[in-house]
Amino acid sequence: MTSIFHRLFGPEATEQPLTYADMREQTGFTITYTPQEDGGVVIAAKSADAPIEITFPKEGRDEAHILYMEVTELLRSRTELGQDTEAIRTAIKALFGVFRGERPPPEAAAPATPSHTTSGEFVPNPGKSLAIDVDGVSYLRLPIKTRLITTRDTDILPLIEQYVRPHLKAGDTVYVSEKALTITQGRIVDMSIVKPTFLARLLARNVGNLYGSDDFHGFGHGTDIAMQVVIEEAEKDALGIRHN
Repeated sequence: MTSIFHRLFGPEATEQPLTYADMREQTGFTITYTPQEDGGVVIAAKSADAPIEITFPKEGRDEAHILYMEVTELLRSRTELGQDTEAIRTAIKALFGVFRGERPPPEAAAPATPSHTTSGEFVPNPGKSLAIDVDGVSYLRLPIKTRLITTRDTDILPLIEQYVRPHLKAGDTVYVSEKALTITQGRIVDMSIVKPTFLARLLARNVGNLYGSDDFHGFGHGTDIAMQVVIEEAEKDALGIRHN
């Protein structure tokens, strides 16, 4: 009983440093997450040039968790778009700037992506194949490249019409990523306005995200901010409040 109480309410376990180097060969960047003795965290994007880094105080560890996830995802997505190291560095600087409190306009937050073509050429994600077999049935997955989708886009249908329709054939099924749909539905949450409660901190501390192991893929709901958003969404559902 004592150990359970200590785990739930006692001092938080010491965090371990993390290093993301999966995209180093393609981008030239390594991302590090380094806990400090005072409880703060340093997030750094390291390359052959001077590192891009930001230090978060102890009370800003949630933001550090989120930045670590965001910048590793940035490396993956920009690699898939075929952007060069300089373009990726510009995007990383803009992302770190947002976490420092700088608010660049959407078009300045990321370099322009190549315009869409209807050449019929589809490139699978790294390490993946376009074809997939499910229960003996073969399917062909065709990833569609679009321009950067931002909060200025308030309807997903015009984007589907512009980028997807030219490739559609009878019998095709269209899948839309949750991130793209969420942006166009105006359901992006500004983390600066989220105020974690005691319950959010308690629940987040016990999320099994495999932190510190080789199977760790992000803090997810293991952050106070993300857990608070889940709680607030659950409260809305309980009260019968729905998104427009």
